[in-house]
Amino acid sequence: MTTTPVWQGQANLTCLLRHEETADCTRFEFAAPAGIHIDFLPGQFICLGGLIENQLKLRAYSIASDPAVQDRVSVAIRRVPGGQVSNWLIDHVQPGSQVPALSPAGSFHLTPAHHLDVASPRHVALFSAGCGITPMVAMSHWLLAHRPDVEIHFIHSARDENNLILHAEVHQLVARHPGFHLHHFLTRPQTDRPCHVGRIDAARIREILPAATPIEAYLCGPQPYMDLIADTLRAMGIADHAIHSESFFTPQAPVAASGEAAASYALNVPAFGSQNQIDSTETLLDVLERAGLPIIGACRTGVCGSCRCKVSQGEVHRTQTGPLSPEDQQAGYVLACSTHARSDLTLELG
Repeated sequence: MTTTPVWQGQANLTCLLRHEETADCTRFEFAAPAGIHIDFLPGQFICLGGLIENQLKLRAYSIASDPAVQDRVSVAIRRVPGGQVSNWLIDHVQPGSQVPALSPAGSFHLTPAHHLDVASPRHVALFSAGCGITPMVAMSHWLLAHRPDVEIHFIHSARDENNLILHAEVHQLVARHPGFHLHHFLTRPQTDRPCHVGRIDAARIREILPAATPIEAYLCGPQPYMDLIADTLRAMGIADHAIHSESFFTPQAPVAASGEAAASYALNVPAFGSQNQIDSTETLLDVLERAGLPIIGACRTGVCGSCRCKVSQGEVHRTQTGPLSPEDQQAGYVLACSTHARSDLTLELG
């Protein structure tokens, strides 16, 4: 019996369909590259992009589809002000379009306990806001297929009914499984459809979740939203190791002391004959992209590893290490999107 290989690295996906989920969010479904299948853990992301301004640009998007379906994958992409790649994809990708992509990655996914340990928590809380709903849908599909004994508390926040992403798919899960408990928080509801009116808060979280029960929680949304949820869960006695969060949030570089000017250093990439200047407040990725060098900045937040490069000479400050192993870090590898110069630098790309 032969099996198709798993997709790894960069390949082109074919758009099968697009659906306008809301006025500013589009769901795309893509076919796997010919002759291979897509294998991912529920909660992970893929990087998608295109040739924009004569340069390949990619960004990370959480996978929304059922992990059991391995010949295709779906994502939901929201139009955002200044969102160069997201807006380009929404404006240009139609059924039949070929889209460059990087294979699934990311450390935010269901823990091994849910795959292997029958004694894992019987209650899973999935908290999301906006497009943060996408990995939660993939997780729900997997849990309902493989752990039907688990009670799922699916808690999602949006402005109103017109801004509910993947609404039809979520309601299909509700209709099929009595252990799937849906809670919508809408700040400006437009209908009489059952929901929690207003923003989620600590008191409402305590009302929804069962007391004195082991819970595994997954959070995806804006950082202040996740901070509120995590703080509340900790106050309820849920341990840090049972609280998992996904955030494409860029850590800020340390700023110069008051009255102190930002330092400037040389950034050299000998293999490409490139010599540039880098400000101490800029990331390596900022300068490498500006110089037109072959570097991919997909997530831009230190989680996907696409901008991995090696510092062969010089000192740097790293705000994220993401998927880099301790051995990689010891060898000088960094993530360009979250690394700042602290001296003159020599880099190796690739």
